[in-house]
Amino acid sequence: MAKVASKKVVTGREAEDWQAEVNELHANGYHTHALALVSARARAGHVDRDTLAQLALCYFNLGDFDSGVKLCGVLVQKWPEDAEAWVLYGNFLNAMGHQDQAVEKFERALKVNPYYSEAIQEIYRLKGFSNNSLYVSRLKKIIKPKSSGRIKIGRALNLLGTMELKSGNGKAAFRYFAQSKASQLTEPYDTDEFSRRVALQKDLYRPHSHSAENSDGPKVLFVCGLPRSGTTLCERILLRHSDVASVGESQALIATETEVQKFMHDKGHGRDRYNWVEALTDDDASVFRKYYYERAMFGQDRGDVIVDKMPQNVLSIGLAKRILPDAKFVFLARHPLDVALSNFSIYFTNVLPYTCRLEWMAGMIRTVYDSVLDYEGKLPRDIRSQSFRALVTDPEVQIRALLEHCGLDWQEACLSPEKGDAMVRTASLAQVQEKINTHGLGSVDIQDSQAG
Repeated sequence: MAKVASKKVVTGREAEDWQAEVNELHANGYHTHALALVSARARAGHVDRDTLAQLALCYFNLGDFDSGVKLCGVLVQKWPEDAEAWVLYGNFLNAMGHQDQAVEKFERALKVNPYYSEAIQEIYRLKGFSNNSLYVSRLKKIIKPKSSGRIKIGRALNLLGTMELKSGNGKAAFRYFAQSKASQLTEPYDTDEFSRRVALQKDLYRPHSHSAENSDGPKVLFVCGLPRSGTTLCERILLRHSDVASVGESQALIATETEVQKFMHDKGHGRDRYNWVEALTDDDASVFRKYYYERAMFGQDRGDVIVDKMPQNVLSIGLAKRILPDAKFVFLARHPLDVALSNFSIYFTNVLPYTCRLEWMAGMIRTVYDSVLDYEGKLPRDIRSQSFRALVTDPEVQIRALLEHCGLDWQEACLSPEKGDAMVRTASLAQVQEKINTHGLGSVDIQDSQAG
């Protein structure tokens, strides 16, 4: 039977760089472990600025939003000249839907540091400003060579591109977007990595004949696709159902896949990404199922049905189905041109290398659709390809079909995702308060709609 290595929690005094350790824990979804480490520092008397900021982040990531916000209040009271603390405060308030208060905090950050690009970017998102404003002159100073760090320059370039695009200056906008994306690339990108992976999937993956459904945890609904394809809207619709909770954009399946590959290799089955297809036993699958649940839910009871909305899970559908037999999958299909352009014009805090060039994005889109078509043929009852255009133009019909696919009864509340109070921390944050609408359809989507 598989044995999964657990991550040791150490105190700050044992760690060479405790903040690096905490950030790694957050990145891998170990928010409870991160809280334990930071709390140990606080109990040991290390009540400094960094400890309080990390403590606030821990509580917020674990869903205790009030404690996270209160700690931010303490943080800025003790260190009022810390612009980063004001931005963290504003981000928390914005994520909770308190836009006016968030703007106030971002403005406060700019009083401390007038060239803080993230604060300027968030103010533009929330209330906008003109092309001849003081904010724009600051942005143009930020992007001068050697004037700022890579991240600040990238944000500033992206925002200038967004403003040019809104003004109808497409050529200037794409010049800024290309410069912004180039600033994010720190190492060469392997353009063939994912295509090799899907080639293995098509050649080696075969569905497993399950004798029973998993009964030791909630049913999982994987909402996946490409970034900016409508996955956030789909998640919000499902979360309006009274039986459904969310684990957000969880790294749980990605972490589980890594552990499965290590286990298979240690058992002598090589390094092939799909070496588990024939070799993984039902007992092994049960262990890794528990591993997935632990990382997805952090030991919290979230009910009988959960949504895992990590777009990149689209390439791991086979493994998810193997360890979670009753899982269902929804793939959001949006016109490739709109997906590519949307990704190219967004600044992702966590860099997605394939979004940094349009030709790379095109290759990724082809690869993802190649993967999904293969899975649709092998798991026809488990995957629903959901058209984004159909979802926003004919929502009731599409949502009824979506709920039926997921094994959920009809609830009219699902027609009003904007009324939900669940947290969303993605690049789609600005859209979650809106009713279902066609604003997200680009010119290609609209032409396709008229032709259909």
